Amino acid sequence: PGAHRRVHRTGWPGLAWPILVRPRLLEKDAKSLETIFLAMPDVLKREKQKRMLRDGINTPEFLAALKGFSDILDDANDRLCKSQYLAGSNVSLADFSLLPYLFVATLFSLDRMLWEGRGELKQWYETLSRRPAYKDGLEGLYPAQKLESVKSLAKDLMATSNLAGQEKIIY
Repeated sequence: PGAHRRVHRTGWPGLAWPILVRPRLLEKDAKSLETIFLAMPDVLKREKQKRMLRDGINTPEFLAALKGFSDILDDANDRLCKSQYLAGSNVSLADFSLLPYLFVATLFSLDRMLWEGRGELKQWYETLSRRPAYKDGLEGLYPAQKLESVKSLAKDLMATSNLAGQEKIIY
């Protein structure tokens, strides 16, 4: 399947939720949180989000999503060892499907773990991120202050997690 579907199947929300949603929920009082959670009809989803609220990125869901994402990155790096782009010698939808996830992963301060042992992927990302469309389409979507805020928050979370100091996403 395409990179976009594979990334979502790995549990991408399990990576994003603790970093992007959790901080806002932590600002709420217990009664507001109870109302939010009781409004969720899916009991399993409710319990998972309660766990992610409590434990942040130190949850099985986050680690499973990280492992799935790592597998996709390994696959992409293997492909890039054989060709300039993911689907051959020309940039294609396959490249543009994976690119936003790497952009967000760099915001989440996963850079070091993303690139370690994946030199071809790093070079591919650096090449595509220099394109004007990247700057307009990804970096231009959000104010620079918002991007820096997310990056700073994620960096702090990673520094206090059980992943601190880890060189590569491996499990």
